[in-house]
Order: sequence, then structure tokens, then C-alpha cells
Amino acid sequence: MKTTKLFSIGLTAIMIFTLSQQVSAQLVNFYTSPGYSTYINNLITNSIWNSSMKTYTKNYRGSSTASKSRSSASASPPAIPEYRRYPAVQFKSTGTRLTLQEYLDSVNISPQDKAELKELVLGIFKNYEAEAAAKGYPNDWALAFVSYTGLNSHVYNGKTEKPILPFEQNIGVRDVVAEYATDNGIFNNVTDRQKQELYELLVMVGGLTYHFYEKAVKEKNDEELKAVKLTAAQNLNLVGIKP
Repeated sequence: MKTTKLFSIGLTAIMIFTLSQQVSAQLVNFYTSPGYSTYINNLITNSIWNSSMKTYTKNYRGSSTASKSRSSASASPPAIPEYRRYPAVQFKSTGTRLTLQEYLDSVNISPQDKAELKELVLGIFKNYEAEAAAKGYPNDWALAFVSYTGLNSHVYNGKTEKPILPFEQNIGVRDVVAEYATDNGIFNNVTDRQKQELYELLVMVGGLTYHFYEKAVKEKNDEELKAVKLTAAQNLNLVGIKP
């Protein structure tokens, strides 16, 4: 598949701004809304969030995180106390992918490459959602946000250790994100369908960015590494996080 340069250099633009106008507008409007801006400003002053972000920028043992990820997939989902669920950040899935086909339609590549890309994205969703379910948080925007932020920070800072997926170095950071989102009411007027679209874009963009970063590291391609790190910075800026 000869699309690495295409997706690493222009990943943010391809993933976000060439989707349908409706989805693009929803995404931009959500992440630039006053309520979301207040939420981000509050979040970045939280000690647990800051501790987690510091973890993303420091070395940690890749072997232990990989083993935790593998073991979580085979374990029974933990019983999450009701007060930690924060229903505002969760959604009832439609049972279909709402953004995938629009994304594929927007990418100008050959039918064969498009079929391979579709399989790649479906694999990203499958792996992410298996681990999210194992953590007890299926269909959860907050965990997807943490994963997206963590993966893009991981890429931007050039870490080569295998991360936990969903990326949750600090066990409390998802709860902090969910609590702040609930308290700031950022989902008060957001439907389940819209939450699912926001969630899917976080999972897809974070997963693809990390995939092409990992590929560039493996191939020792300095040009692609530089490009995908720039993409990761743009991805973080999109959701109000300064790398």
C-alpha cells in the first residue's frame, strides 16, 4: 500500500476536513465551542491530567504495558461503579460505522489501496474496542479522548515503546476527563449519534497517526517521522491541547 506519505503528511486535513461538511462542521463547532474551551482550560490545571501527560513525555517500560494490554483483553470486564460511568460521555451505538465510508469516499487512491485502507481502519476499531470493553468502557468518548491525546503525544515526543491501547497510563485520567466534561455540560445538546461520530474520529485519527508513526520508525524513514510528528501536533491542537 503506497499511501504512507499521503496520510502522514496530510493526515489531519484528510481525516477531518475532507469528510462531509456536516460531520466536519460538527467536529469543528464542538472543539471550538465556549463550553469545550472552558472544559480544556479546567482540565489542564488538574494534577491527575498533568501527571498523565508527563508520563506520555517520559520513558516507561514497554514490556509491562504490552503485557497489561494483552491480559486485559482476556479478562472479564471490571465492574465499574455507577458514579464512575458518567453517562454524559457515553452513547448508545447505532451498530454501524458512521464516518468510515465518508472518509474512504474522500480519499483519492486506487480501489485496491482503498480496500486495504478500509481493512486497516476496521482493524484499528476492532483492537481499540476490544480493549475498551475489557476496561469496562465501551462506547465512551472520554476514554477515546484520552487514547487520542495519549497516542498523539506519544508520536509527537518520539516514543518507541509499545503503548497501552486504549492509551491510559494513569488509571484515573479517563474519570477526570469524564467528570470535567459532565460538569461543564459539553454534551448537554449532543445526541448519541453525534457522540458516536466524535468518538469514531478520535479512534480513527489517533489509530492511523500511530500506525504510520510505527511504520516510519520500523522503516527508519526520517522524512515520514518528521511528517507524522507534525501531524500529531496538529491533531493535539485540534482538540485544544498544546504539545
